[in-house]
Amino acid sequence: MDNTHMPSRLPHYLPILALPLLLAACNKPAEAPYEDIRQVKLMTVSTTAAADPQQLAGEVRPRHEVRLSFRVAGKVTARLVNVGDTVRNGQVLARLDATDYQLGSAAARAQQDAASVERQQNDRDLARFRQLRDQGFISQAEFERRKATLDSSNARLKQTEAQAQSSGNQARYTELRAEQDGVISQLDLEAGQVVAAGQVIGKLSAGQELELVVAVPESQRQQLASSNGLTVSLWANPGKPYQARLRELSPEADAVTRTFSARVTIVDADSQVHAGMSGQLRLPQATATGVALPISALYSQGNRSGVWVYDSKSGKVHLQAVRHGALQGNLVRIEQGIQPGQQVVAAGANLLREGQKVRPVEGL
Repeated sequence: MDNTHMPSRLPHYLPILALPLLLAACNKPAEAPYEDIRQVKLMTVSTTAAADPQQLAGEVRPRHEVRLSFRVAGKVTARLVNVGDTVRNGQVLARLDATDYQLGSAAARAQQDAASVERQQNDRDLARFRQLRDQGFISQAEFERRKATLDSSNARLKQTEAQAQSSGNQARYTELRAEQDGVISQLDLEAGQVVAAGQVIGKLSAGQELELVVAVPESQRQQLASSNGLTVSLWANPGKPYQARLRELSPEADAVTRTFSARVTIVDADSQVHAGMSGQLRLPQATATGVALPISALYSQGNRSGVWVYDSKSGKVHLQAVRHGALQGNLVRIEQGIQPGQQVVAAGANLLREGQKVRPVEGL
């Protein structure tokens, strides 16, 4: 038997030999698809009494505060008081160089004297012309002209008297005087400085009444306007509250900050309260029963907010739309959407999707 042709028959048997291997591969069980199960921290929703504290920061200022300024311009020659000094009504606080104003006052008085002499001369002349008219030496028209000259000199005298008085006032205005009793709370003035008329160079705090000046947001304006029982606390002594009363609330918002300026009188201010201190105005707390959740439990998608509610039977989560209120530290008040007793995801909310299985863990 010739064996030289046997190798040529092997390729015909290869499919038959591979068939058992293919059948074994088809009978292998399929692997289960991968399922992403997230670990989350759950919390049970409960009803609590949540307080809504409202605080506004501000600065303590005097109730009556007068801005100091000269009524004329000039060069400062003397500064006679310092910040913190107690002054009396009429006391001189500072002086300007009055040389030019005194010269102007002297010139005005000289013009007044000249006008007075002229008026006296015209008065005597009119008396003589009246006699001449009565004797028939001058006409009535001439007499009327002389009388008009006297009237003109009277008017000119009044004008020069007013100018002399004005010039005298200008010279007196070179002394800055306190217009009431008080304390110098601010003074930006030194000898040799040139100031303009009306330029504010300091402040005078009059009286003992102190106030807290605050900027009120639009959302809190109505609450402040209708609140009673306001209290003020100082940052220097936060543990001591002071009774307060709303005195002034601006009807118009600031064009830049969009807030309303308010002045609150500190009713029982003591020696520890000083102008310039920082403090807080506390509005009465509105206590309401509701649900408060950690901020991390809130899931935001566009303009909608929700929380992931856990179903213990299926182990899956469902996104429940909610309406939330104001923030309170690390908590957010939920006004509508969930009920006490439900379990919600407290941490890891941004990593979930609708219907996803989760595994609750402790201490996440």
